Amino acid sequence: MKYKKSRYQICQPIHSGVILCTSGLSNRHILLSSEIYTIYERGDIEKLEKSFPKIFQRLKEGQFIVEKDVDEKKKALLKIESNWEDKKMYQLIVNPTLDCNLSCWYCYENRVAKSSVDEETVRGIVKNIKSHFEVQPFTFLKLSFFGGEPFLKPLAIKTLVNEASLFCDSKSIKLLLDFTTNATVITKSLLEELRDHQCIFQITLDGNREQHNKIKFTENKSFDAYGATLKNIKRIQSAINNSFIAIRINFDEETLKGFDSILNDIDGLDRLKTKVILKKIWQVEDDKIDKQLVYDIISRLFKHNFVVDYNSQMGPCFADKKNEAVINFDGNVFKCTTISTFNEQTAFGHLDNSTGKIIWKEKQIESLNSQQVKKECLDCAYFPTCGGPCKMKCLAEKNWTCSWLKDPDGLKQQARTQFEIEYIKSKIIKSYTNA
Repeated sequence: MKYKKSRYQICQPIHSGVILCTSGLSNRHILLSSEIYTIYERGDIEKLEKSFPKIFQRLKEGQFIVEKDVDEKKKALLKIESNWEDKKMYQLIVNPTLDCNLSCWYCYENRVAKSSVDEETVRGIVKNIKSHFEVQPFTFLKLSFFGGEPFLKPLAIKTLVNEASLFCDSKSIKLLLDFTTNATVITKSLLEELRDHQCIFQITLDGNREQHNKIKFTENKSFDAYGATLKNIKRIQSAINNSFIAIRINFDEETLKGFDSILNDIDGLDRLKTKVILKKIWQVEDDKIDKQLVYDIISRLFKHNFVVDYNSQMGPCFADKKNEAVINFDGNVFKCTTISTFNEQTAFGHLDNSTGKIIWKEKQIESLNSQQVKKECLDCAYFPTCGGPCKMKCLAEKNWTCSWLKDPDGLKQQARTQFEIEYIKSKIIKSYTNA
């Protein structure tokens, strides 16, 4: 059988005589010596197979090399489109409120004070899970809570979790709970309710204690939001055995300067149940950020055996999936959570509480589904892993351009970072397995 080098890969020297190759098709990595890479680079696959059969096999398994007659662009598109069309998982995101107990200057949402999901809408959401299963059976339910601060409405969370759990148990459906929260108002009693479930939390730290409390504040100026968040992060890991916490550090030009104290405060966390996300605050211009400082901090996190997520986009956005919906506290339905205003005008539909069915606005859905993958994305070496911009972004930003396409070195840095992340993951798993 004839083979060729895949068009979807990034190769770069990372050490004297060592080349790192990253496959866009499989998101796997391989290190090659200069001798082997010279043969590989010129596409002499037959010589590679004959002289280095084990390396050849690894390259084939990692999709660095593919069959000669494979249409790779078509294969990559099918991979992305199958993700959009996936029917095995139903992701339902609930905004129990658009109110919040903290104020953050960078928050993109328009707060709706005292907003709250009512009992009728809660019942409608429960009916939606059941009615959706009748129309399109799924084996995996991801029930997410967003906001606002979702834990301001603990009763709604308890009811939805309990009802979803009972239904999933009856139908042998896997249930995953997902919370985006500032983690300041989570109670012990609610953690007790969640202890037997698989839970993911995304929790934000906006710098060290001083910086965080400047950004996340309440009317009570003496409230230590940073301390409350850290306390509950530790409580979650202690109370919920099957939990995972993504600590998201939203940074501007000041946040990262006091990073050592953050690292010291989170150093005792379980590495198997924690990762750190570094995310630039969206209002801050790129040229205001010291990129070398960012990569120095990533290096420090690696040295402390933390898995890091920086600038990564692994596959299509959840909002692009057809088997997904965001239900607001008032019953309006959306596809995306990163919008400033949740109202009837911006909604993609509404929930019929009597049946649990979503009445979609056909024009908006058709417009969303009509968005095509951009040609420049399809030609990019990282496309099958990245998936390109989400359809909502394409709708909103007609002239969107990818920062990686403008900065090829940034794409190589991304590949190196992902390689280090995979290395740290394997190191952590190995250390815990051998413990």
